[in-house]
Amino acid sequence: EKDSEQNLLNETLKFVLKKEEENKKFTNIRTIKQQFSLSTGELKKCSEKEAESEGNVESLSQAEILDGVIVVKSPSGNKTTVPWDTNFNLETYSSAIKWIRSNPKIGSSLQIYDLDCTTGKVESGEATLIEAKQKLLSGKKERIYKVRLKHETLGEIYSSFTSDGIEITMSLGSF
Repeated sequence: EKDSEQNLLNETLKFVLKKEEENKKFTNIRTIKQQFSLSTGELKKCSEKEAESEGNVESLSQAEILDGVIVVKSPSGNKTTVPWDTNFNLETYSSAIKWIRSNPKIGSSLQIYDLDCTTGKVESGEATLIEAKQKLLSGKKERIYKVRLKHETLGEIYSSFTSDGIEITMSLGSF
C-alpha cells in the first residue's frame, strides 16, 4: 500500500498456520508490517504480531530506525538498541520479486536479506531457482517458479512464485 501523501510504502505479510494436535485445532496468525520511504528506500519501522488461538495469546513486537540504530520494543515493553544493518532496504526487500519477474534460468541464484523485527537482526540467505513450469492456476496457464531459499535461522525453505513475483506456496524443511 502506497501512501503518496507521506511518500511511504507500507507492506503487510500475513501467515496463517492451521494445525491439529490430539483432536484440538489451533490457528496461529503472524502479521508482519514494514514501512519504507519511497524517496530513499530506507526502512522506517516494522512490527510483528503473533496471535495463537490456543489460550487466546497475542504478542506484538515493534521496531523503528533512529540515527543508525534499530530500537526494538518487545511484547513486554522492554526496549533494545541494535546497530542497524543498512543492507535491508526497499531495494533488497523487493529483489526476489524483481528476480522472478526477470524470468531467471534454472540454477541461477540471488543473495537475499530478511529482517527479524523481533530482534532487529538482518539475516542473509540465498535463493536458487530449481524449477520453472507452466501450470494451470485458477483455470489459466501460469508460469510457476519453484525456489529453494537457504536461510540462516530457518534452514531450507521451498517457495513457489507466479511470474509476477507473488508467492503462492511455502514449506519449511523437507516434508
